[in-house]
Amino acid sequence: MAGIYIHVPFCKRICYYCDFYKSGNIKLIPDFTKRLLAEIRHRKTFFNEVISTIYFGGGTPSVLPVTDLELILNELRFNFEINKDVEITIEVNPDDVNLNYFDRIKQLGINRLSIGIQSFNDLILKYLNRRHDSNSAKKAIIDAKNAGFENISCDLIYGIPGQELSDFEKDLNILNGFQIEHLSAYHLGIEEGTHFGRLLKSGKINDIGEELSKDFFDLLVKWISLNGFEHYEISNFAKNNRYSIHNMNYWFNVPYLGLGPSAHSFNGTDRFYIESNLKKYIKLAESDSFYSEIDNLNLVDRYNEFILLRLRTKWGISLNDIKNLFSEGFYYHTLRIFSKYKDSNYLRMQNNFIYLTEEGFFLSDFIIREFFFV
Repeated sequence: MAGIYIHVPFCKRICYYCDFYKSGNIKLIPDFTKRLLAEIRHRKTFFNEVISTIYFGGGTPSVLPVTDLELILNELRFNFEINKDVEITIEVNPDDVNLNYFDRIKQLGINRLSIGIQSFNDLILKYLNRRHDSNSAKKAIIDAKNAGFENISCDLIYGIPGQELSDFEKDLNILNGFQIEHLSAYHLGIEEGTHFGRLLKSGKINDIGEELSKDFFDLLVKWISLNGFEHYEISNFAKNNRYSIHNMNYWFNVPYLGLGPSAHSFNGTDRFYIESNLKKYIKLAESDSFYSEIDNLNLVDRYNEFILLRLRTKWGISLNDIKNLFSEGFYYHTLRIFSKYKDSNYLRMQNNFIYLTEEGFFLSDFIIREFFFV
């Protein structure tokens, strides 16, 4: 099995926190779609795998006309072997969608939605420079359900400067009222090159600090436990095993093909990176020359990625896998790092698996780096 990721770089408005590759030049959508179709045809031999997931990410994929989505999906079906139970996800902005839109994309075979809510607080949405309001966010969920979508994920952001714990708890409770079975909740990261990054550098805003960040995280962990969600990855929570199969494949090193500017691909041994340049992509999408980098992963690279991806999840890292996939040297290295934490509240070992606790998830960036083999 394998996955396909399509990066749709267009945004009608740039959110102040976003550091993904994007473009506000929506006039280029027809040219982008034309070249994307050409790239699909050109990439059909990338691997010989059955496709189990297709994911439209961005950017804002919901700015694409439904007719373009149909062309893209038809091209994928013609050039790849698609599993009959394929999970097809699209990220949508509440301001782009309505009942008719959801009816139409459901007919195309799209069966999973990722709705970018971020907050139900209009002041916070304005602060983030989102283009929807709380009413359109609620309506998007209602319309999606009325269209028959059963697999719906919603995104929320917490740890925003000026946001109160009560604001975030209210967002969670409002979302829970819609009986959503998947939640992605992300702590705001202030990255260089974003509007917030520039404000932070100039001293016009401040990071909220570790203590308040921990308070937000603890509130989230307590809330998900009380409301029947399973914390299955650092920022992802599900009811009834409604995991994101596409993301699960990433974390378990399943090969995937990335299409579109800035997309990454993985064939099981090497990673391929497309340049983050929309205009160049449009010109070169029928050739290999737009790969800006090919990363041939050595044994250390593969071990570090194994740790990075698996330890993000509730399943953690298998010591048997480390011994079989790498070597005894990596196995003993892993045990040595674990021994530093065995009496802490951050890591646990059970049935030869090492995994992060809820406390460990909060410190995951630091702990995961500790395991890296350098």
